[in-house]
Amino acid sequence: MPWEKKFDIDESLEKAKQIFWRKGYEATSMQDLLTEMGIGRGSFYDTFKSKHDIYLRVLKKYGEQNRESLFRIARQIESPRAAILYVFEQTIVNALQTDSQQGCFLANAALEVAPFDEEAGRIVEESFSEIRQFFRMLVSEAQALGEIDEKQEPSELASALLSLLLGLKVLARSAPRKEVLEASLKQADNLIG
Repeated sequence: MPWEKKFDIDESLEKAKQIFWRKGYEATSMQDLLTEMGIGRGSFYDTFKSKHDIYLRVLKKYGEQNRESLFRIARQIESPRAAILYVFEQTIVNALQTDSQQGCFLANAALEVAPFDEEAGRIVEESFSEIRQFFRMLVSEAQALGEIDEKQEPSELASALLSLLLGLKVLARSAPRKEVLEASLKQADNLIG
């Protein structure tokens, strides 16, 4: 009879994400992962191959889920300009509601792992590129409706918004004070005019 997995892979990935999120990639040991996930070493290596492999899977899944959720909610807002600001507002709300200063998993990966890991860097850049494209689409739609000045170049504005959002996410981890975070929202509002 063939060997069957006795654990849920998605649940294990979620548990791995939590330990990576709390401790960071480098500080997370194999034993931390095994303990957090509640699985044996053999099951781990049979399914995930390595710490690096599971980290990349977690990072990719987080990026996809984060973008899908944010984009879905923002697209429900009729005004594209308001949808852009919503992204910043929601980032602030999330930062102020959490008990720990874990920050954004993707932004953390961009700072800790991506500069030294080509595969992680590719996943991070893909996520950032999709967010930039989403902002560009919203800017173009807002310009068509007269909500944003047509003199602004959509790609440049989208890149500036992404930079401001990433700065906000880093601040949310290091200094989650309402007045500091809300300054980013005001800058986003000023940027889009």
